[in-house]
Amino acid sequence: MTHSLPKKRPARGIDLIGTFASVAVGFLIVGLVLTMLYRSSEDNNNNVVARQATSWATAAKLYIAANYDSLLASAPTTISRSTLVNSGYLNSGVPEINLFQQTWKVAVRKNTKNSNQLDAVLLSSGGQAMDYPTLRYIAAAIDGYGGFVYSGSMPSGCTSSTTTVNGAACGWTLDLSGFGISTTSGHLAVNLGADIAASAGSGGDFLHRYSVPGHAEYNQMNTALDMNGKNVNRAGNLLVTSDGKSSDDHGSSGSTGFVGWASGSASGTASDATSLRAGMYFSTSAPSSSDKESVWIKTTSNTSLDVTGKVRAATVKGTRLITSEGYLMPGKTVTANTSCTPAALGISDLLADTTGLVAHDSTGATLSCQSGLWKSLGTTNGTYTNLGSHSGSFSGSNNGTGTLFVYASGGNGGSSCVNPAKLQGFVNGSQVAVNANNNPDYAKTVFITFAVPSGSSYQITSYPTENYSCGRGNFSVWGYQT
Repeated sequence: MTHSLPKKRPARGIDLIGTFASVAVGFLIVGLVLTMLYRSSEDNNNNVVARQATSWATAAKLYIAANYDSLLASAPTTISRSTLVNSGYLNSGVPEINLFQQTWKVAVRKNTKNSNQLDAVLLSSGGQAMDYPTLRYIAAAIDGYGGFVYSGSMPSGCTSSTTTVNGAACGWTLDLSGFGISTTSGHLAVNLGADIAASAGSGGDFLHRYSVPGHAEYNQMNTALDMNGKNVNRAGNLLVTSDGKSSDDHGSSGSTGFVGWASGSASGTASDATSLRAGMYFSTSAPSSSDKESVWIKTTSNTSLDVTGKVRAATVKGTRLITSEGYLMPGKTVTANTSCTPAALGISDLLADTTGLVAHDSTGATLSCQSGLWKSLGTTNGTYTNLGSHSGSFSGSNNGTGTLFVYASGGNGGSSCVNPAKLQGFVNGSQVAVNANNNPDYAKTVFITFAVPSGSSYQITSYPTENYSCGRGNFSVWGYQT
């Protein structure tokens, strides 16, 4: 008698518990990741708002420092975005509204304890109110004295009010009364007064980029300006005053400027701090009686020169390229086959070798100086060259500057294959010449000629086809190089 053992059932309950645990852990991880991503995105947005506030605050401080006296006279007053942009202190790409749709405003008032000093504030209003953690984060990220306005639950030491600005860590406060602007809870502020207090009455200590009403001295130098080797680019008029020194010494002290030379009665040299006559020399005397221009300019410091009148020089040398957008007119008339050496032309002090010099004859034909004589262009003689005897094929190229004329003769085989003959010419792979006579009854040779342009390759082949057992033909080649 046999007995069957009972089968073990799987522990399904335990497996189900494990599955639920895995799912729960997965949801927990996903939740944590989503929370981190949200906080990261929120932090990025907050940093954008902080950078925008910093840009506004920096522009406002610069504008207030440059216009301190006029603002002090008109305080309390506000400063608009258009004023900051048009005066050059705020980039036109910086908006007036932040990511929370709050609008920035700048206001100044007289200091309550010292009427000769200004208080200033950058304040946001309208839009979406922020909670305390967001306000504190952004205020701390602003360069300078960032703060906020909030009326709600905050740590001890903070002032809960819509008329008081708290510093980022509630380390200072600023009463908004007297500024002429207001806001509500959940908005940002920057205390500008602390940074501009030292600027009161000190505008004359700095060279300002923009004009300041009533303070022309803010745009004046009281000592020499050393550019330390840097350029002064895109200048309009450069005007200097005369000191009565001689014309040759004008440049050293800057007594006569670029515009002054050109429009005045003095000649002189412009220079830099290290070398006299290093810039441009201006003369009010024409080089010769045939020149009608009264002012001539000479550059001696590797500078570019752009003029609408004449440019006169003993020689004009281009180290790389000379181009003309109009016409080129040689002024000398010469005779073909006469001497063109430097001595014959009277220019030994300017040129040692006149080969390649260009002039024209009385008819206007262009001549060039070749081997000491004036020669018409395009009349130079060519030379013949024996390019050898070959069998089957020959390849070459024209490395000269002129056209190469190729001559080939022969084209027949030896022994019993002397009767059929054939020659073919190719230039750059294309057939340009052929001569063939495959009559086997009598001995013969053929001849071809063709032109090869400068820089082109060529080939000559000889394979008589009447009797295939003859193979390659023999031929001789000559070249005429122009």
